Amino acid sequence: MISAIKYIKDYGPAFGYHIRFDKGKYLLGKCTTLLEAQQRKQQLMELGFSETVIVIHPDNLPSSKPEYGAKILGSYIGTDEFIAINLNEVLSSWLQTCNKLLQFPDLQGRMILLRQCFTPKIYHVLRTISPHPSNDLVRQFSNMQKIILKSILGYDYMDELTWTQAQFAIRDGGLGLNQLEKVQHAAYVSSILGCREELSVIFPDLIQNMMIAPQLPNDREPPDIVNQFQSSVAQITECLEDITLQNIFTLHEQQQQMQSKFTEILTKNQQQQFRIKLESDTKRLSWYQSICGSEAGLWLSALPKTDAQRMTNKEYQIALCYRLYLEQPLVINGCRCDCKNHPPLDLRGHHLMTGCGKHGYRHATHDGLVTELHQILNYLGIRNRVEETRCFQQAHPNSNRRPDISILPGPFTNFFFPFHNLFKKLIFLKTN
Repeated sequence: MISAIKYIKDYGPAFGYHIRFDKGKYLLGKCTTLLEAQQRKQQLMELGFSETVIVIHPDNLPSSKPEYGAKILGSYIGTDEFIAINLNEVLSSWLQTCNKLLQFPDLQGRMILLRQCFTPKIYHVLRTISPHPSNDLVRQFSNMQKIILKSILGYDYMDELTWTQAQFAIRDGGLGLNQLEKVQHAAYVSSILGCREELSVIFPDLIQNMMIAPQLPNDREPPDIVNQFQSSVAQITECLEDITLQNIFTLHEQQQQMQSKFTEILTKNQQQQFRIKLESDTKRLSWYQSICGSEAGLWLSALPKTDAQRMTNKEYQIALCYRLYLEQPLVINGCRCDCKNHPPLDLRGHHLMTGCGKHGYRHATHDGLVTELHQILNYLGIRNRVEETRCFQQAHPNSNRRPDISILPGPFTNFFFPFHNLFKKLIFLKTN
């Protein structure tokens, strides 16, 4: 190494290559004695390296553990102490971002920034650092997510069931905040599988040791990377028995995007456990099942580019509480509705949303849906008619019933067939 550095120092500048001897890190390998390590450090200093750049191996100098490591491509390698110190610094910068996000005045924008900008910040760390050093980081980052979500909802407290639901994907009835405790195992396993060829060249026996429990003497511990990998794979195999340590490498060769596949496996298992917990509350279980599906959460994915897609803070807060089966902050306990039967108002606002017919709100909701569908169909070029008369008189001559919307025969009628069942109570599909 000394001769290589001397060569670069002497001939590199002619090709525009200059070594910055006062920048970066030079991590010395393990030496036989501390004296030998100090001699090597002195040789490097004589070449021009700054003393602060050179770090002696912790086995020779235990006090160097907090410094023995480096930042490479936005992530960290080195001792657990070095990684922990730097992850704390990363966490501090994320905390500053969290505090700025809490001050963002628009709740709809705050939610979009939380899901699409703040949450992905941790993904690179989860893929490049093993779960053991990053466990505390994941817990604290999840707590930041929860703090931001509570600020949007107007709640000081959030139970575990609600937080679990919020972490599910939008199509699965959640808010798309991701269960980072599950993602970290999927990310780490897929990152190891993705660079298995390079690892096999550097460490020929490593992959074989990962596939089976290594047989080592009692005075030797297996490499940390093996323990971490097998522990993360165990999280996946608990949810899907078809995946084992022996076939997971073959599975990676056959399929791409393994992180998404592993995350989906872990998430589905969590959803099953979530449904089991809701079995004692059939109303909430029915409510949760009703909001599963991509259509029910489209409003969460929509960017507020126009007034039609924009919601006020109160409207957005009410919609989120409604989705998460939470009590509405604006509904006061003990109040009664002044509609015909004067029922007590449920704190979740379900009566006000769908059950109350006072002032024609229930009919107005129905008519608004019909009008919106009519405009969407016109925009798509699908011929339709609102409240068409005499549609059923061929079968029932005295019937004056009218469908809300009739889909008329045309070039794009077949396009609508897959969506008909979604609106079958509103739409009459004419085929001739």
